[in-house]
Order: sequence, then structure tokens, then C-alpha cells
Amino acid sequence: MITCYHVFFRGRVQGVCFRAFCKSVVDEFNKLNKKVTGFVRNLENGEVELLLQGEEGIVRKVFERIRKGNDYCSISEINLRKEDPQKKYEDFIILY
Repeated sequence: MITCYHVFFRGRVQGVCFRAFCKSVVDEFNKLNKKVTGFVRNLENGEVELLLQGEEGIVRKVFERIRKGNDYCSISEINLRKEDPQKKYEDFIILY
């Protein structure tokens, strides 16, 4: 079953390569033929928005890896909403 995780990260998550980190995590899973799509982007309020779509178990694993962060970020709050996919994404991209 295809699911969608819509996530907002707060803390020191902009200017610390967090979006690139998210993309690298998704790319790692997709190299194993796990199709995870969606996007990541910075918001004007300092948060980072992440949308992951794919098989429930895989999306959960990707999210668990991303929520640990990289060596440069400091996540203080995570707001996760599990949603029905509204739009089909072909790839996972960084939005600017």
C-alpha cells in the first residue's frame, strides 16, 4: 500500500546540508530498487518540509533514518502527518 509522510522539521535544519542529507538517504534506498518519491524544501519560517511517498514499510525506514539527522543539524521538533497520497511524484527532488 502506498502511503505519504508529510513532515516538518524545526531546529537548526537550514544551512546545514539537511536537504542534501534527506536526498542522499532516499537515494540510498532507491538504489536497492525501493521506490520512494516526494520532495524536501526549506520554508521561510526556518523549518524544512519533507514529503515521502512509497510503500509503508520503506517510507517508515527512510523517515527513521532521516529523523536521526546528519552531523551538522540539530532537530528540536518533528511534526509528522501520515496522509493519503494527493499527488503522484515520479522522483525525489530538492525544491529551491
